[in-house]
Amino acid sequence: MNKSIGRRDQLYGGFGFRSSRANSTNIFGFVDTTDSLGIDTNVNWSHRYLHQTFVLLGYHLTRLRTDVRPEFESRLNVQETPALAATIRILQIMVRLDSPSRAGLPG
Repeated sequence: MNKSIGRRDQLYGGFGFRSSRANSTNIFGFVDTTDSLGIDTNVNWSHRYLHQTFVLLGYHLTRLRTDVRPEFESRLNVQETPALAATIRILQIMVRLDSPSRAGLPG
């Protein structure tokens, strides 16, 4: 955008917008999603007093938002559920008791 206002004033600027979405799969086959959204805006005004003397006033705004969502973001965390957490703890204890190093057997 470029606009002359009279002989001595000029107004100019620009605007940019970007949106992108991407999915990535890790080595276990889980899909993570990444979304980003950004804007870039600038506005400038100049006033010329004499042939080589002028004033320039400008404003520049840039914003970027990135949202990364792993595959397990909206799923139930089994360790936060008391009954399941107790069962997991019992299974972990049983596995430790069955390990050869705990029983004193040669490994």
